[in-house]
Amino acid sequence: MEISVASQLWAIVYSLAVGVFLGLSYDVVRITRVLAGLRPCAPTRLSSVNLPIIGRRAGEIKKRNRFFADVFVFCGDIIYFTFAAFVFLVFVFHANYGNGRWFIVGGCIVGFVLYILTVGRAVMLVSSTVNFVLSAVFAYLMFFLLFPFRMICSRIVLPMVQTANHRRNSMRTDRVQKGLARELKFI
Repeated sequence: MEISVASQLWAIVYSLAVGVFLGLSYDVVRITRVLAGLRPCAPTRLSSVNLPIIGRRAGEIKKRNRFFADVFVFCGDIIYFTFAAFVFLVFVFHANYGNGRWFIVGGCIVGFVLYILTVGRAVMLVSSTVNFVLSAVFAYLMFFLLFPFRMICSRIVLPMVQTANHRRNSMRTDRVQKGLARELKFI
């Protein structure tokens, strides 16, 4: 089967479109990382904002959660690359009758890189802003929903715990003083 030059030109245009689609789908993976808190957002003015009542939001991953973050990123990348390979394979069979050509691979790479370097940056900036707004709304919601429980703990439970700790410490002090008195009588 002979492939015409016009069909090869259309294959290049389609490969650019597939590259843009793969870049868009990779943005979905990157946005899930931002929303999960596994990828630090790009430093913006929002990252240094102190929220009233709550204070500054924590933006870095704790060391104990680092393993989970690495596994989450690894699994996301594996799933994405499997998806990308499937999309590329279906595209090659559809656009060029299963004949792999270097210009198709190059077109996909160029489309992907162009998307990531242009529209992808804007998408990530918007996603970090949306992430900040969503996390602030969630923080305020949790703050006000848990406020009655914190008041109960600070007014009732905390004084009881402090009283129990004071009694335990005074009993220890009494034991130590009696023990010292016994030792001093011996000497």
